[in-house]
Amino acid sequence: EKEISQIQKEFQNSKESLNDSKRNKSSKSQKSNSENLQNLSQQMNSMMSSIEMQGAEENIEDLQNLLDNLIRFSFEQEDLIYAVSDVSRSDPKYVENMILQSELRSKFEVIEDSLLALSGRIPQINTAVNKEMSTIKQELNLVLTSLEDRNISLSKTKQQVLMTSANN
Repeated sequence: EKEISQIQKEFQNSKESLNDSKRNKSSKSQKSNSENLQNLSQQMNSMMSSIEMQGAEENIEDLQNLLDNLIRFSFEQEDLIYAVSDVSRSDPKYVENMILQSELRSKFEVIEDSLLALSGRIPQINTAVNKEMSTIKQELNLVLTSLEDRNISLSKTKQQVLMTSANN
């Protein structure tokens, strides 16, 4: 702010010098003002770079957390595929597996929110993220439906498609 007020003061001095026909003084004032503007421009560029770096660091940290959550989701989904395969339809653990799948869907909603926020800030990944998110949501619903219908083979297939999309 100090520099801005100094620049304004120099402009005023230059204007007054021109009005008073003191061209030499006006020229010096304009030159000084030009230097001050260049300094201000450099400071603003430096501040912008700093802000951009901070934003990039935040994106990297968000991305690391997101990747951790996605990896955890993928491993839990893989474990659930094996659990569903190892249990008969009449076993009480089958219902537990359905509950676990439902909980995984809830966990994925947090991941989805994070991914959508990140893709909003990074347009280069927006299309790919939206495509995979659509597939994952669809497959999660199909997995739960097939588990409720006690169709183990279809649920395993849908779980594998789901994992593939999550890993992409």
